[in-house]
Amino acid sequence: MKRVIIAVVVAVVGFAIAASLLIDGPRRPRPEGWKAPWASLPLIKEGEWAVDPLKRGVVQGEFFHATDGLSHCVRKHGGAEGAVVKLELLVETEHGVSHFEYVDAEPRADLPEGLVSCITRTLEEAIPLPTPGLPEGTRWRLELSFLVPPLEELPQVPWWKRWLPRPGPSGGNHVG
Repeated sequence: MKRVIIAVVVAVVGFAIAASLLIDGPRRPRPEGWKAPWASLPLIKEGEWAVDPLKRGVVQGEFFHATDGLSHCVRKHGGAEGAVVKLELLVETEHGVSHFEYVDAEPRADLPEGLVSCITRTLEEAIPLPTPGLPEGTRWRLELSFLVPPLEELPQVPWWKRWLPRPGPSGGNHVG
């Protein structure tokens, strides 16, 4: 009986470690020429797109869905409070929903290793938002300044989630 219990504990710990590595691994691979379809689109500055309720709503909705994941990124990699990460959000509408197809970030050697890739991966994995008013194939290139929040401003993690492996990025936000 002891061997069974030990085997189960080892299996659960092994699964938790493997899941953590998968969740916090590098961002998804980019196919060759991934940026070409977006290159011809204008890069819309944050001050310009933020006044458009439709674009602002899509970005806010995606960040809302990514709140937990982004908070996880900051907790795990931390040390960059107040740093601004310039993001390029490549938004696409497919099948009546809009989502961040790709999120590109300027390289930053001064930030903790893994923070920027965690942020971009989390945003790319956010839940697509229904946008029935947008025609199929609508694409935007939006610039956004992501302000890394202080740890004390992050949403509190419920006690029962602190001890369980994280199933995957579910979101997070703090837009500066």
